[in-house]
Amino acid sequence: MGGRVIIGVGNDLRRDDGVGPAVVDLLRSLTPVPPELAGVMLAVTDGEPTRLIDLWAGADLAVVVNAMRSPTDPPGRRYELNITEATGTDAPAVSSHHVGFGETVALAGTLNRLPRELVVLAVTGADFGFGAGLDPAVADCLVPTARRVREVLSGHG
Repeated sequence: MGGRVIIGVGNDLRRDDGVGPAVVDLLRSLTPVPPELAGVMLAVTDGEPTRLIDLWAGADLAVVVNAMRSPTDPPGRRYELNITEATGTDAPAVSSHHVGFGETVALAGTLNRLPRELVVLAVTGADFGFGAGLDPAVADCLVPTARRVREVLSGHG
């Protein structure tokens, strides 16, 4: 397959869980399309492992943007994780969903369906209850996170 994919994971009707889809929406709204986004697939998923794996399988580069829960970090703190850090049984659950991201990566590895390179950009959220709208600190991360997605793409022509 090859190519590059940006995947926003989350649900925009679960407050801060919508940060991944919001970053993808921001990238989709850029006009004219920046050169680093040309030919890049922009996708949104709820984080269910098989849908996520289907989106990134065979890609040269997959960038996943997701919300995460943290009992100690304030909302809006950003993390970056690469595939070598995400593998293994001690990988942190970089997800607000029941199946941790490390478990999804391990499953994809077992199935030989990992992208050649995987970068995860995670933002800590505060509120994952029902409703639309991001915490202000999480909303403030949209532009810097979209900028980081573009930087990662620029480094992987």
